[in-house]
Amino acid sequence: PNIQTFPQKLLFDTRIGKTTTQTVRLRNTGTCVLFYEWILLPHTRSVEVADGVLPAPPVEPQRFFCHHPKGSLLPGCDVATYFAFRSELPGMFQETYVLRTSPDVFSPPDPLEVRAIAHKADAFASDREELDRRVAQQQRVHGVEEVLEDVLRQAKTPPPPPPDMTDRTVQERVFEENASPLPLHYSPPRYDQLSAIYASTVAQQQEGQDAMMEW
Repeated sequence: PNIQTFPQKLLFDTRIGKTTTQTVRLRNTGTCVLFYEWILLPHTRSVEVADGVLPAPPVEPQRFFCHHPKGSLLPGCDVATYFAFRSELPGMFQETYVLRTSPDVFSPPDPLEVRAIAHKADAFASDREELDRRVAQQQRVHGVEEVLEDVLRQAKTPPPPPPDMTDRTVQERVFEENASPLPLHYSPPRYDQLSAIYASTVAQQQEGQDAMMEW
């Protein structure tokens, strides 16, 4: 007869006042029915208590529990054993269980070490979460502001629209600005005459360029 256990160690991590469970699987790898029982060794005790190392009290409360510690296992079958931990005090705790079988197996499994860490609830968890949320929000806002600043720096002001030269007031202003070095003054007939001369000159230049290209 033979039996296998997995895992061979358990580690619990929980807050005080809360119960947490883990499982150990047993598998009968022999050819006969096995009767088994998990037994808690009496000499083990808590190894450390939070806020200082203290001697074990005369009667220490039970913190580790084995549900359905006894049973039978057919050849080739496996079963799960549930172990639980609960503590009302913060600290680190340890116990050891051994597996007894009937009949005895050729290779008895190693003792099962169960360890646990019980810690107080974080009283400032909600405050930290709120702070993290605000910091993340500020980072997002700052990132958006940087993107907008980059876009605004790269944006160019569009050029102003050309003046409306059909407006006599605009004609007078532009004429006076450009003819200030000359003894000329604006008048609508004079402006129309100069505009006609300019248009004729531009047309003649364009005709000359077209003729040279054809030649």
